[in-house]
Amino acid sequence: MRYAKATIVKYVADLSKKMPAPGGGSVAALMLACAAGLVAMACAYTVGKERYRAFAPRARRLLKRSLTIKDEALRLLDADIAAYQDKDQARSISVPARVCRLSAETVRLAREVGRKGNRSLRSDADFAASLARLAAAAGRSYVRVNVLCLKNGSRYAKLLNELKRLS
Repeated sequence: MRYAKATIVKYVADLSKKMPAPGGGSVAALMLACAAGLVAMACAYTVGKERYRAFAPRARRLLKRSLTIKDEALRLLDADIAAYQDKDQARSISVPARVCRLSAETVRLAREVGRKGNRSLRSDADFAASLARLAAAAGRSYVRVNVLCLKNGSRYAKLLNELKRLS
């Protein structure tokens, strides 16, 4: 099942069932998609406003990047589910790691648009940063848990340290 194109009702209903996927990793990806969407909205309400003319070129770049992150996060939502359904240990680590990295980037985008963008959207930018931080923490947690399940998990020490530094 591809949940990125399904209804929220279907996704949450399946999330609530006794089944391994969808689970928390896909929720982290969904939180990232929502955070990036909020950043995009804050940027969209900044561009074209005379008061923010000096910041508009940067806001356009932030808007484009946040939309790209949103789209990738939705792909990661389905990739996380597929990793568990396929029992693909490598992807059960790489997908939440990617969520973690993109979340850290989204926090930075949200902070910037929150500081320099449309003041009326500051609370949305703040909420985006909070969601992205939570998605990053979840991503780190799922990477750590999945690495611990591996017999050769020590080879992932560098990745775990990298993700820890993203905080």
